[in-house]
Amino acid sequence: MTIIPSTTNYLFGGYTPISWISDNSHRNDSKEFLFTLINLHNIKSTKYPVDPRQRGCAVYHHRDDGPIFGGFGYFPRFRSHNG
Repeated sequence: MTIIPSTTNYLFGGYTPISWISDNSHRNDSKEFLFTLINLHNIKSTKYPVDPRQRGCAVYHHRDDGPIFGGFGYFPRFRSHNG
């Protein structure tokens, strides 16, 4: 699980049950999701599941950037530079 606090007081993150291996490759994951916890618009916490058509690239294990969550048809990927 990656939890990211933003400089604008948002709190969001991503989850995958796959163990981290920094080998610069995509992982297939049907259980991955992104989520929001706190935002400035008082919208309740929201879960964004992976698009079933893009499960093969749900998570990218990058040795320099940390986990990269992607494979979402409607939600941009984000990177954890503190992996």
